Amino acid sequence: MRLDELVPFPTKKRRDIIYEKLEELIESGHWKPGEQLLTEKELSERFNAGRSTVRAALERLRNRGLIESCPGRGTFVKSQPVVSPELFDSSLPETFTKEELLQIMDFRFCVEPVIASLATQYATRQEIERLRELTDTMKNNPMQGSELYAENDLRFHILLAEISRNDLFLTAMKAVKPLMAKQHVITSSVPEMRPMGPRYHYQLIEALEERLPRKAEAVMRAHIDETYHYIKKIPL
Repeated sequence: MRLDELVPFPTKKRRDIIYEKLEELIESGHWKPGEQLLTEKELSERFNAGRSTVRAALERLRNRGLIESCPGRGTFVKSQPVVSPELFDSSLPETFTKEELLQIMDFRFCVEPVIASLATQYATRQEIERLRELTDTMKNNPMQGSELYAENDLRFHILLAEISRNDLFLTAMKAVKPLMAKQHVITSSVPEMRPMGPRYHYQLIEALEERLPRKAEAVMRAHIDETYHYIKKIPL
């Protein structure tokens, strides 16, 4: 192990603690879809935190698609569809040329290894467990439809960008999310590629748990590189 890879477990900021608690209440079913959350003022009092801190935690939940704000009414838990329609925007072309798919992979190769490296510094135990749940779902349901498999795959990569705590990277990933969704559907429709995603995802989770940025970066590069070479073989 390199000395520069020894990264201490990060001290949690209050907004992260609030985010994790609210996320737990939603994902455990304590707060049901359609149920109204407490107001910012009420949450501030409950957590003994400033409203700006609570607002930052709520914004992360909103970015995850777990809550939505309705002007004049409040903030509510969102219903979670089996497949998120925004991931598969019908306004996009149903087919891609091989060159367009490879351009998506070029973007990912430039951005995602750095995201993975940063994530080792900030990932909380709860976030790591969420990554593991998404990967377990992919691994344990290899015969599920391409869109369901692709959604879990894409959610893993978007969550990793969120964990990096870099708003520019997260914005960039969200900007190309519909294109990445199409790419994931195409690649997940190739049976021999299905075991590849979970295999690399578990390696990334291991790197996050070990706090090894170089390892996380190398694993992500290998993951995208192998996908790139498979795409080159797909007849389109």
